[in-house]
Amino acid sequence: MNKTITFLLCMLLSIGALSAQKYGHLNSLNLLEQMPATKAADAELEKFSNDLLAQLESKIQAFQTRYQDAVSKIQNGTITPIEQQKMEQELQQEQQAIETFQKSVDLQVMSKRQELIDPITQKLQDAIQEVGKEGGYAMIFDESTGALLFTIESQDITAAVKAKLGI
Repeated sequence: MNKTITFLLCMLLSIGALSAQKYGHLNSLNLLEQMPATKAADAELEKFSNDLLAQLESKIQAFQTRYQDAVSKIQNGTITPIEQQKMEQELQQEQQAIETFQKSVDLQVMSKRQELIDPITQKLQDAIQEVGKEGGYAMIFDESTGALLFTIESQDITAAVKAKLGI
């Protein structure tokens, strides 16, 4: 009987301690979009991407010109079958090189995006950590990840994190 009362008393104290904890929430994606560094990174990434896409377009146009030239020579009968076969092989190789370059462009853009966004997300994470420690929060939920299922007396700490970030 004494153990049961002690157990119930411990449970009540634990529940009271849990309800006294402070919880916060924010939407990190919205904050990330509002950060000036994100806008600058987006602009830099767009320029980087456009430069690579211009190179790709140039390669495609050169290929199309060579292809049309080859088709014209074949239709006019101005090349031998051996020359035609050689041209076809060269065009296939060029097409494969373009496909490889296109895949490379995709990887380069993804890599550049990661390179640009990582320091920004780290700055946001650091600001959230500081606000959490300074505000005495037990937990902070991120609404953008869908991790906020239910909360009682949660405080929106977006303004505090914005202030920490200077936005």
